[in-house]
Amino acid sequence: MASDEEFELTLAALAGSLQFETGVAKASDNMVALIRIGGQ
Repeated sequence: MASDEEFELTLAALAGSLQFETGVAKASDNMVALIRIGGQ
């Protein structure tokens, strides 16, 4: 089973491959995947 970080990275990579704006940040040893869908 994937860890939370692996899941978030996979989700961000998938969204990026679908031309969504993505980013990944790490704070206090927690990784967060950011995905922007539509809009400005």
